[in-house]
Amino acid sequence: MIGSYDLRFPELAREFALSWGFFLFVQGAFRQSEIHAWDAMLCARAAENQMFVIGANFGSQKEKRKSAEEPFGGHSGPEGNGPVGSSAHDPFGGHSAVYDPAGRKLHQAGEGEQVLILDIDPFQVEWNRNRFQYLTDSRMKLSGRSVYESEQDPDR
Repeated sequence: MIGSYDLRFPELAREFALSWGFFLFVQGAFRQSEIHAWDAMLCARAAENQMFVIGANFGSQKEKRKSAEEPFGGHSGPEGNGPVGSSAHDPFGGHSAVYDPAGRKLHQAGEGEQVLILDIDPFQVEWNRNRFQYLTDSRMKLSGRSVYESEQDPDR
């Protein structure tokens, strides 16, 4: 699992994929003004690492909760519309989503709270990685130094 800030660093997801990770869970706190970046990065991490990416982002609340039970441990943002740090001017954007190993969006929630239930076949990860060998064909190491296969294999 990675947090929303970590989603901006593709190396973390790549390291997880190279460790044979099949599902990357992302806990998000993206606002509506930056929701386009959330959508794009979830899709990119799924496609570039050939794994399922499941992103859960805070949703905005359209009206103040009236129950005695307050969400988020009783601490809510201004006007009761979400977790601490949310704002009526730029509320959290929702858009929780699930992407498959090819980067296709399987489902996406709206801006508010929603529960997503999907059937996921983990074999799709292995099938994609065997058919399109992007992970093994990569020319970059995590350190950022370029390494070509011809340098790794002296017989090539």
